[in-house]
Amino acid sequence: MEITRSELYRLVCEKPLSKVAPEFGISGTALSVLCKKHNVPYPGSGHWTRISLGMPVSIQPLPPDEHETIEIPAAKPKRTMVKAKPEEVKPSDDGQVVVKQRLLKPHPIIAGWLEKRERHRRDRRDPYGREPPAWTELDRRRHRLLDATFKALEARGGSVSDSGNGNQCVAIDGEKIEFQIREKMRHSKVAVPDSEKLYYSRGFRTDLVGTGYLVFAIKTYLRGPYNEEYLESDRRPLEERLPRIIDRLFEGASILKAWHLEQEQEREKWRQEAARRAELQRLAEEEEERWSRFTAAATTWKTTQAVAQFITELEATPYADDDAVGGRSVREWLDWAKRKAAEQNPLGNGMSELFRRIDGGTAHFS
Repeated sequence: MEITRSELYRLVCEKPLSKVAPEFGISGTALSVLCKKHNVPYPGSGHWTRISLGMPVSIQPLPPDEHETIEIPAAKPKRTMVKAKPEEVKPSDDGQVVVKQRLLKPHPIIAGWLEKRERHRRDRRDPYGREPPAWTELDRRRHRLLDATFKALEARGGSVSDSGNGNQCVAIDGEKIEFQIREKMRHSKVAVPDSEKLYYSRGFRTDLVGTGYLVFAIKTYLRGPYNEEYLESDRRPLEERLPRIIDRLFEGASILKAWHLEQEQEREKWRQEAARRAELQRLAEEEEERWSRFTAAATTWKTTQAVAQFITELEATPYADDDAVGGRSVREWLDWAKRKAAEQNPLGNGMSELFRRIDGGTAHFS
């Protein structure tokens, strides 16, 4: 199948790759590789998020290329999936998430846990040489639930990893959400032996004991008014709630993306406000400097007026032309005083030059 670069560019700018790719019978990843190979730009995931939020977007123009026609490879025939035996799987109520009764091919993360436990059991790495406790039935069920969760998340485009702190993490569209499946615990009073009654005056202590029920807890805050925990019950086990939980994780990724975009917009608003305040401060300082130059000019003008009047008085005073002071005659001293007064007069070159000097600060009046 052939298509022009301009036509492909139009399609990927109108819809996400995941929507365009099925029209050609290929995956979104294959279509992105094809676009990069033929120099056809396409919007990223943030582009469609901004559009959904009603924000302005920009699209990179299509660059020229000598090859204007693109050959799209034929779609590979779909493989026929072999249905699992009824006794090996337990489908959820809507059929979206499958929890196996036995871990035949566990997810790599869970396989790593099992391998590590087996290695510890074999090598006796416990400091006291004790064998690690065996997996309980609740542990195995937790592994099956996590296995189904991991695979369902990855099937929808998520990327799963182990946080290393007892939590697991899924990355969806660049957003990371931590979660865990654990046993629900409760406080229980336990009688103490006579040797310990000295420390427990009431004859019992309070311990945390398991209830046998599992809890799926989303540890990342998703801006909700409640805890993101899903506790199973006898009537509704956790297997039945997994589809809704998977949907909630993807909803949470959209919430986080919108929240982070909102935070970035808020930060940008604060940056613009800070720039505006800095500009106002700069203009105020500049205006203050102009006023300072203007008042200096006024002071200088007043001084030059006094000097001019003083020179007039000097000229009216009798003096001898042949009197010399410092190698100059009296007339030469009067001419020097007039020249200096003219140089210092702010209005000597006109009003325009006065205000030009005040505005640019090219000279100071003193």
